[in-house]
Amino acid sequence: MKYAIAAVAVVAAIAGGAIAQTTETPGATPPAATTPAVPTPPSACPAYPSPPTLPEVAALRNQKAVNAGTETVNAWITQYQTVGACRRDEVTKLDAQLQARVAEFKDGNARAMQVRDQWQTTVDAVVAQGQKKKR
Repeated sequence: MKYAIAAVAVVAAIAGGAIAQTTETPGATPPAATTPAVPTPPSACPAYPSPPTLPEVAALRNQKAVNAGTETVNAWITQYQTVGACRRDEVTKLDAQLQARVAEFKDGNARAMQVRDQWQTTVDAVVAQGQKKKR
């Protein structure tokens, strides 16, 4: 009987997270997040450039003014794209890191469940032997 009680305690401790989960009621307000938001670490990339001040239509009196405005916007777009490419590369690396952590978590969880199942099989065998001896 001691083994059965110990086994139940071990299984409850391992599976406690699953036992504590609740099902959602349709239409109910979801519970507030219990984990505080994690601040976003700073980027290793430079900040996005501020957009240029665009001239009003009335200021674009001739082709020279339009060409100057176009050059200003094109220069800004080039700077913006450079920073954007850096940010995209940063996101790609972070995504790969996230996927690796998710895989690591799933692997660890699977190993924990395997150990729990092996232990439960052992406890079941001990309980079965104890019941045979009582007969």
